Amino acid sequence: MRLLDQYTSFCLIIAHPDDETLFFGPLINHFSNQSNISLYLLCLSNGNYYNKGYIRENELLNACRIIGIQQANIYILNNENLQDNPYIYWPSDVIIKEVYSFINKHHIECIITFDCYGISYHLNHISIYNAIKIIKEDKSLLESSNLKIILTLNTCNVFIKYLGIYSLFWLLIKRR
Repeated sequence: MRLLDQYTSFCLIIAHPDDETLFFGPLINHFSNQSNISLYLLCLSNGNYYNKGYIRENELLNACRIIGIQQANIYILNNENLQDNPYIYWPSDVIIKEVYSFINKHHIECIITFDCYGISYHLNHISIYNAIKIIKEDKSLLESSNLKIILTLNTCNVFIKYLGIYSLFWLLIKRR
């Protein structure tokens, strides 16, 4: 049995519209073909850094429709403390409150989000990881929820990221 097969309710936690396709596309595609699971998307900001939050919200909804997340399972926050800005860390306590409320309301078993480098080193992404790490370490939060596992993406070296198909050769050599 594969790790993910043990769970039926998943939540992807992202920072902004476009994170779903840039970083989680293959995973969403995997889940969209399974009828026995519930996949939720919690977007912690509407991506209003360039004053285009409304446009980006609609883009997120359209992208999710195409890649297979039901609109009823998509939540986009517009919290004044969680505004899109690549140069600002978001407060962990605000993220924890939003995430904890969400996972309890929807009986989430598995969270999937960014790792400590935020994939693209974006401070908002890193903030999510830091808050989720606090949740993971707080036994009382875990015991009072349905949450069983937290998974993170794995940030790769920028050199590898932009090699495209040639990165396969690098990874093969590195494994030997």
